[in-house]
Amino acid sequence: MFGLQCALHSQEEVRAKAIRLVANKLYPLNFASDIIEQFAVRMLLSVVDQQSSEADTSLVYSNEQQTEMASQDAFVGGSEILEPAASESDADKDNQASVLKVPTISLSEAQRQTSLFFALCSKKPSLLQLVFDIYGRAPKAVKQSVHQHIPNLVKNLNSSYCELLHLISDPPEGSKGLVVLVLETLTEESTPSSDLIVVVKHLYETKLKDAAILIPMLSSFSKDEVCYVTYE
Repeated sequence: MFGLQCALHSQEEVRAKAIRLVANKLYPLNFASDIIEQFAVRMLLSVVDQQSSEADTSLVYSNEQQTEMASQDAFVGGSEILEPAASESDADKDNQASVLKVPTISLSEAQRQTSLFFALCSKKPSLLQLVFDIYGRAPKAVKQSVHQHIPNLVKNLNSSYCELLHLISDPPEGSKGLVVLVLETLTEESTPSSDLIVVVKHLYETKLKDAAILIPMLSSFSKDEVCYVTYE
């Protein structure tokens, strides 16, 4: 589908126009929605998993190469050549160097491949579950892209407030930063709702005992509750 390829265009202006066309005109069509959604998900996962996959491959290759070299008999022309074995620390340094050579994805590349997905989230908020799921393992650039998109997305999901509460109530491991960002956005221009306060308190007491998730709620806490959070 030509529109999908343009949605990945390297020029931001061209890409933005294509994304608006795909999200607003094509995605609502029954025959196209699944194709578009699968494509957007695949692009998101490609930048999330590519770096870790390349790092694993590089490390495996380095280990295999080291084993092969160590197992070779040091014979030349029938005469044994004795050479000092590589120290364990030298091998570790070689492994680390191999991993460090894995290319790091740039913010511009992360934005190029994730922007369509976030545009679809505005049409189908349940897709945000995937963002929470991948956040913990995502490279820095992908997390930066997430942080650029989430505030506007959350502000425009008033009709899907219950879905946001559900996501916050049971976030996957490693997604604390995303939870805090969502809470900060929800409370930036309005007082936290009673439902939100209940959800966050329960989350703090049962799964994520980190005061960072309570800070956006402090304006609605009693004096005793604030003191409890401060001195706990």
